[in-house]
Amino acid sequence: MDGIDHRWGDRVPVNIPVTLTARPGVRLTGALANVSVSGAWIETRSAPPGITLCRVSLPARRSHDVAADVMAWVVRRTDHGLAVEWCDLAPPFVRGILARSAPAGKPPALATPPPMSS
Repeated sequence: MDGIDHRWGDRVPVNIPVTLTARPGVRLTGALANVSVSGAWIETRSAPPGITLCRVSLPARRSHDVAADVMAWVVRRTDHGLAVEWCDLAPPFVRGILARSAPAGKPPALATPPPMSS
C-alpha cells in the first residue's frame, strides 16, 4: 500500500448494518463503520475477492424509510473488513448520512473536486 489516502471528503463514523452481494452466490453481512463521499469501510468477517464489483444494501431503518442499494468496488480487504469505493461519487444515502452527522451551523462533509489545472 502506498500510504496515500485517496478518499474525497471526511470520514464519518457510523454503525449501520449492510448486506454485500457480489457475483451470484456471494452474499455477506456486515456493518458500515465509516463513510465518505467516495467510499466506506465495512466491518465483516469474510470478504469477496479484491477488486470485485458488489452491491451494498442498507435496510430501511424505520417503517417510512426506503432501503438503499449502492454499487461499489471492493478495493481493499483485511481480516476485519473491507474498503469499498462507490461507483458514483456521493450516492444519495451517503449525502443523507453526511447531512445528518454535520454539527449545527456547519455544512456537511461533502468534497468538491479539485480545480482543473490548465
